[in-house]
Amino acid sequence: MARQIEIILLLIAQCSCSTFQNRFTVLNGVFLGTVDDQIRDVSLLQCAVFCRHRKRQNRCQTAGYDILTGTCYFSLDSIYNMTPAPNDQLYVMEMFELPTITVPPATTSTTEEGQWVSGVITYSSQYGTDGWSAQQILGVPDVYPTYADDTRAWAPQVIDANQFLEFQFATPVYVTQVDVYETFKAGGVKAINCLDVSGTWITLWSTPQVSVIESARIFSPLFTSTIPCFSNQIRLDIDCTVAVSWVEIDSVRLHGSQVPTTTSPPATTSTI
Repeated sequence: MARQIEIILLLIAQCSCSTFQNRFTVLNGVFLGTVDDQIRDVSLLQCAVFCRHRKRQNRCQTAGYDILTGTCYFSLDSIYNMTPAPNDQLYVMEMFELPTITVPPATTSTTEEGQWVSGVITYSSQYGTDGWSAQQILGVPDVYPTYADDTRAWAPQVIDANQFLEFQFATPVYVTQVDVYETFKAGGVKAINCLDVSGTWITLWSTPQVSVIESARIFSPLFTSTIPCFSNQIRLDIDCTVAVSWVEIDSVRLHGSQVPTTTSPPATTSTI
C-alpha cells in the first residue's frame, strides 16, 4: 500500500561510478512524496539502477534512499510535483531523479552466443546426489543430441506436476530467449520464469497443457510476456504427469543483451 513519507533531499556530489555516462540529477529541498514500493538492503547505486529499470515499465519516476537502513523507496511522483513538508516531519533520505541516466552500449553482447548455467539455486527434487542430480544442468550439454535416460542429465525423484529447477547465469541480461535441452520424455516444461532485478518474478512463457515427446530437442519457445526482464536467474516449472516418467533436462542456455530491445528475436522449437 502506498504511504506518505517525508523526505529531505540532500545534495549528492557527482557520482564518479563508471557504470553510467551521465550523472544523477539531484535537488536540494524538503518534499512530501508517495511511496509505491520499496526494496531493503541495497546500496545507493543499486537503488538508482532499480529505479531506472522500473522507469522503462512506468513503475518509477523518482527514488528515495534511506542511508540509515539501506532501503530504496520508489515513487511515481516527480520531484517537481511533490509538496513541501514541515521541517519537523522528516525522514533522512537522499532523493534523486533519473531522467538523463543512460547505460552505455555493452562492448560485447550475449545475444548470439548465449551463456550456460553457472549455478543451481534450488530444485524440487533430484533422483540422485551425483547422477541425475540438479548439478547435471551446469555448463554445456553432455547428453544432447542423444535421446536417453542418462545420468548426466537432471531427473526428478518425484513424478508429479510440481517439479522445478531454479538456477543462475554469470551475467545479468535483458532476457530474449531461453533454450532448454530436453533429452528424455521431452515436452514436460510448463513455464519459464525470470527473476527481474526488482525482485519480481516474470513468467516469460507458460502452457496449460504439457506433452510427451520421445526424442531429444532444444526447446526455445517464443515468449508470451511483453515485460522486459533484466536478470541472470531463471526457473523452469516441470510437469511429469503426462510422461508418467522422469522428464530429464541436460542443460539450459540463456540469450539476452545489455540494453533492452523493443521486440525479442524469433524463437523456435526444434526437435531432432
